[in-house]
Amino acid sequence: MITRRTIGIWGVGLVALGMLAAAHSFERLLGLDPCLLCLRQRESYWVVLTFAALGMVLAKIRPRRVETAQAFVGLGLVHGLSMAGFHVGVEQGWWPGPAACSAGAANLSGLDLTTALDAPVRAPSCADIAWQFLGLSMAAWNAIVLVGLLAFVGVRLYDLHHHDRS
Repeated sequence: MITRRTIGIWGVGLVALGMLAAAHSFERLLGLDPCLLCLRQRESYWVVLTFAALGMVLAKIRPRRVETAQAFVGLGLVHGLSMAGFHVGVEQGWWPGPAACSAGAANLSGLDLTTALDAPVRAPSCADIAWQFLGLSMAAWNAIVLVGLLAFVGVRLYDLHHHDRS
């Protein structure tokens, strides 16, 4: 049930679920294979969803502990923002990405199936921008969404803390 105490957890959880659905849609429907940093950004959303679910359970058992779960959701968002910001920096050439990010995609044309299955899989380069909207990459849009979610969590935590003291 959504209450004043749980609206923040529900809201962030739903947005995190939507962001994961969008990422998987880009991958499956548009054929945009994720790079290593893209996958790391997804991991942050799974952490956020885990703490959001914990917060929803705590709301039933110990309503005052929802703030703790929401604070951990905020930490998951901070991690996601750091990964998204790092990824944008790699895309813009501000700093190098991890060594595993620079391999580039393998060209499988002309290879037989056995050779292709035995060959190491190469992820797309983290420095290549696979998709843009309004001049911003997916990593940049992800960072924008995460800043908004962090602001929302901060406001909700302040409101809950301030409301409980008055």
